[in-house]
Amino acid sequence: MVSRIKVLEVFLKYFSNIHPTKESIEMVFEDISDDPNVEAYVQKGCDLGLFSCSRGYFYPYRPINQHDFLEWFFKLKYNQKPNFLQETYPKIKTDTLRRLREARRLNLLTDDKITYRLFQQFLYRNEVVEANLNQPFSYTLTLNFDDINLVNYHNPKEIDYIQGNLKRIVSNLEGKKNTSKEIRYLRDLKNQIQAFDDLKETLADNPYVLNERSDLDPQVVQTIRAYGLQQVLYSYSYDYSKNAAYRQHNLLTGVKKMHGRIFGPGDVIDFWQILSEKGLAEFQYGWVIAGSTEEWQFGGGICGSSSLVFLPSWKAGLEILERSNHSKYFSYLYPMADIGLDATVYRPHPNLKIRNNTFDPIVFSVVDDKENKTVTIEVIGNSPYKEVRIEGPIFVSRNHIKWVRYLEDFDGHVINEPLESYYSVIY
Repeated sequence: MVSRIKVLEVFLKYFSNIHPTKESIEMVFEDISDDPNVEAYVQKGCDLGLFSCSRGYFYPYRPINQHDFLEWFFKLKYNQKPNFLQETYPKIKTDTLRRLREARRLNLLTDDKITYRLFQQFLYRNEVVEANLNQPFSYTLTLNFDDINLVNYHNPKEIDYIQGNLKRIVSNLEGKKNTSKEIRYLRDLKNQIQAFDDLKETLADNPYVLNERSDLDPQVVQTIRAYGLQQVLYSYSYDYSKNAAYRQHNLLTGVKKMHGRIFGPGDVIDFWQILSEKGLAEFQYGWVIAGSTEEWQFGGGICGSSSLVFLPSWKAGLEILERSNHSKYFSYLYPMADIGLDATVYRPHPNLKIRNNTFDPIVFSVVDDKENKTVTIEVIGNSPYKEVRIEGPIFVSRNHIKWVRYLEDFDGHVINEPLESYYSVIY
């Protein structure tokens, strides 16, 4: 959270061209006199009419709330047009609601909590809005024409979103009596739309991921071309050299069943069904974690394959329908950096189920580097997200591990999804 005095300081520097038009107002705040810098900022805020200065306390280090944040900002932004919001939203009864409506119209707020990240994004978005004739923010509005290239933009869903925004702005401006500045702006927008059309044609003829990767299996390459897949959504490599021979066999046998598999939009990956679709005779006996004990049973190590499928799927942003962690975590088998991201399967339960929540097919690639005893599994498709950010592992307690993934849509909306694992013991 951001303190009130930090917000005031940044706003006054951001709007440094605005100066009080009246004489200095006498302050009654009793909690700011110890710091001359704080006093100077608060005095200027009083002189600009950002807040009432007749009360006893300013609370400079208290976290700012959304009401004060928006009030200070819009009083400064529309300093030369103090009645702008009343005229723009005459049917809305209070200034508080008018400011919130304007912040949402311009797409400046990405969350209700005023964090440092939101603060930074808020001011950046306002700069973009003002540079683009006060159009509602879209990160597409920051584009320079030269930036429209395959390196920056190779997700078809992102390109469609960008073009949709650009076309809406063009539609809103066309047919009106435009100024010369608006006419130049319209021309630039139309050129950007055409540049993205050209980009989509290039991607259709030659998927971006194939320019980046020359080592993919021909079967996977064929799928990529057939469905226009452009991205490696996530790639994960696992060193299996420390695994016993039976576990290496079962792990590799299981995970290789995913190689080349295609899952359409909405399809569910039922991993136990995949493991057992041709029977289970190819798997060997080994040590299995059964509750709180270890037993020599059929299929020891199969869980290694389900963990290898789960981790990149979760980090890619795919929807997890069913997943269970082991009761014990063995750090010599699973790296501590990935603690909390294992997934166990066994008949008839537990199972691992994952849904393809993208709008296109996905395909899995599995490569076994026998010389270095490393297996790599990749999820290839077209992400429905602008960004997937991962935070973890977070040790909530000694044996309680938490991860969080942040799924950011192209409009800046962020969904956070926690993933929690509980172990009886960690070795």
